[in-house]
Amino acid sequence: MPLRDPTQQEVYDQLNIGSNWGSSVITYSFPVTSDGLNTSSGEGPGFTAMLASGQVAARLAISLWDDLITADFQEIPPGSSSVSSDLEFGMTTTGPSYAWANFPNVGSIWFNPIYGASSGTNNIVSPTIGQHGFISVIHEIGHALGLNHAGNYNGSGNCEVVPEIWTGC
Repeated sequence: MPLRDPTQQEVYDQLNIGSNWGSSVITYSFPVTSDGLNTSSGEGPGFTAMLASGQVAARLAISLWDDLITADFQEIPPGSSSVSSDLEFGMTTTGPSYAWANFPNVGSIWFNPIYGASSGTNNIVSPTIGQHGFISVIHEIGHALGLNHAGNYNGSGNCEVVPEIWTGC
C-alpha cells in the first residue's frame, strides 16, 4: 500500500520545533575562542575556529537561507559569549561525531574538523557546493533557525517510516 501524502499542516508540525528567533534580523559570527559559542555539550576543549574556506561555505549557505525566509542575516564580529550573536559557527573534536546545531535561543553550530580534505564528499572543513559537507552546513543552519528533521530520524542513517506519512530519508 502506498504511503499517503501528508497535509501541509502535518509537514509544518513535523518541521516546526516551536521556537524561532522572532526578529527581522538574524546575526551570525565566527568566534575565535570557544567562549563565543555554547559549549554545554562538551564542545569547548576540542574547539578550533573555522578556516576561511569553511566561513565562505557558511556565508553561501546563509545566503541561500536568506533567499527563503523573511528575516535578513547580518554578519557581526564574534563576541565573548554565545549570546553575542544569534548563530555562531565553530569546529570541535569533542562533541559532534560529524555536525550538530542548537535550536533558537542558543544557535551555536558545530562541525567536527576530522572530516577534512581526506574525507571526500563529507569534507566539512572546506565544504564544496553539491557535496555532502556543504549540504550539511545548510542542514545545520536549518536546525539553528528552528527546523526539525523531516522524518523520524536523527543522524543515525537508520531511516524509519513516520506512521503512514513518509520515510525519513
